[in-house]
Amino acid sequence: MLQPLPFVTPVTRRISGLAAIILAIGAAPALAEDPIGEITGEIGDQAFVWDTLEVPSEGTATAEFSDFGPMTMVSIQGHERGGDSLMSNVLSMDISLMGNDIMDADVSFFPDGLSGPFFVSTDAPRDADIRFDDLDLEDASAMAEGSFDALLCRQDDFMSPPDTDDCIEARGRFATPLRPGL
Repeated sequence: MLQPLPFVTPVTRRISGLAAIILAIGAAPALAEDPIGEITGEIGDQAFVWDTLEVPSEGTATAEFSDFGPMTMVSIQGHERGGDSLMSNVLSMDISLMGNDIMDADVSFFPDGLSGPFFVSTDAPRDADIRFDDLDLEDASAMAEGSFDALLCRQDDFMSPPDTDDCIEARGRFATPLRPGL
């Protein structure tokens, strides 16, 4: 029986999440992006405000949910409000749910977008803690509100392991509508 490589799931999830960012924003810079939600928090000792975005012409958003059989995947990506680039200082939260139970939660921070090292909660010394104060997954009214607290460890590229000796704290709150994913 074939055994999946241990890095396949986290890498695939991050790559697919980043692909949504690239396709919705980076690859089509002329498209209009509309802020739909907000994330506030700190990465290390630096405070940030991020927007979740909708790209109406593409029918996508950076805050989405998708059902896969009994599992629901929620992806919330924030882009720094007032930042130099939509692709820098990106925060990403990926949550796997079965019913109302969180099965897996990952937080990632991309200070230089895809061109530099980034920070992930995958394989950190403690699990990421994402909590929903309110979560509605009905298509018309879908939304998520809650908090996150994670230890993020530096990863030089997608194929290298995280350096668990080089980590920063990340915490904050989010409130955003969710769009049905593809």
